[in-house]
Amino acid sequence: MKVYNQGGAPAVLQSPDCSQWVLSTRSLGNQSKNCEFVNNIGEAAHQEDHISCNIDMQIPLPGKDGPKDVRVGVVAVFDGHMGEEASNMASELLLQYYSLHSAFIANGNEDQVVVIEELYGHGSKITSSNVVRVVISEEPIHKRILKEALLRTIQDIDLTFSKASENYSSSVVAAYIDLDHTISFRLGYGTTATVAVLVHGQILVANVGDSKAILCSEKRDSQQKIKGIFFATELTSDHHLTRTDERARIKAAGGFVFGMGNKMFFNDFYWFTRAIGNVALKRYGVTAEPEVTDWQPLTPNDSYLVLATSGVLKKLSSQDVCDLFPAPNWESKKPTY
Repeated sequence: MKVYNQGGAPAVLQSPDCSQWVLSTRSLGNQSKNCEFVNNIGEAAHQEDHISCNIDMQIPLPGKDGPKDVRVGVVAVFDGHMGEEASNMASELLLQYYSLHSAFIANGNEDQVVVIEELYGHGSKITSSNVVRVVISEEPIHKRILKEALLRTIQDIDLTFSKASENYSSSVVAAYIDLDHTISFRLGYGTTATVAVLVHGQILVANVGDSKAILCSEKRDSQQKIKGIFFATELTSDHHLTRTDERARIKAAGGFVFGMGNKMFFNDFYWFTRAIGNVALKRYGVTAEPEVTDWQPLTPNDSYLVLATSGVLKKLSSQDVCDLFPAPNWESKKPTY
C-alpha cells in the first residue's frame, strides 16, 4: 500500500516488491471475445488509433461477506495525433492501471471510512478494519470505487507518457512499460481517450478529446412493441475550441485563438483542448482531465454501444452510425450488464 500511495499504479508495476501485482495484471489484456472493432487507416498517412477492450474483467471489490470478484467491462478508444506513441501507450496501460487502482482503492482505509460514514453517519464507532463485513448495499460502493479508479487511471497514463516525453529516452520508456520495441517520444505527441465502464447493468463514460461514445437504442411504441428504428444518444461532448468553456480556459492560459465557427485553432494549428500527453501545450490550458458522465442504467432497449474516433465521425453523424446496425433478435432481450 505504501508504494501505491507514493506513486500510484506506475510505481506498483515498477517496484520489485510488487511483482505479484505485475503478474496478476498481465492476464487483464485485451480480449476480442464480445468486442467487435474495426481499425481502418482511411485517408491518414499512418495508423494512429488504438483500442482496449475487456468486458469480462474480474475485479476484487467489497462484498457483504468480504472481498469478492465482480465482473466489470472496460471499452476504450484512443486517437493519437502527431504519431501513435501516446495512443499505443494508453491502450497498453489502461487495463493494468485500472485493475490496480480499483483493487487498491477498494482495500484502502480512506475508502472504507467513507463507507462507514455513508452507512452509519459521522462519528460511528465501527472500525474501518471490519467495514467490508457490514456493507448493506454493495452497488453504490462498487460504482464509486470504479469511477475513482478510472479518474486515477487516466491521470497516471498522462503522467507516465508526459514523463517519458520529457526525458525522451528509451531507458525511461522501459522503466514504465514492458514493450518489446523502443518508442521515440516527443513533447507534441498526444491522444484522445474515451473509456466506457460497465457494471451491475449500468454504464459510466469518461472522455478526453473528441472521440465519441454513442448508445444505439431501439424505439418502442406505447405497447412496448419494437418499431425497428435505432436512435442515437451521444454520451460524450467533444473538447474543441467551439465550446465556450473550453475556449475560455485556453485563452486564460495564454493561448492565441483564431478562426470562427467550426474552424477555430490556437497557437497556429491546434484545435483540441484536452488530450493525454501534448506536454508542450499544457501551459496553454490543454489538460488530460476527463469529463465523466453519471452512472446510468442500461435497458433492454439499448442494443449497441459504439466508441468511435473523429475520423469516423467526420463522415458520419452519430445517427448514421446507429443506422448501420441490423436489428437484433428481440426475443427475451436483456442487457448484458
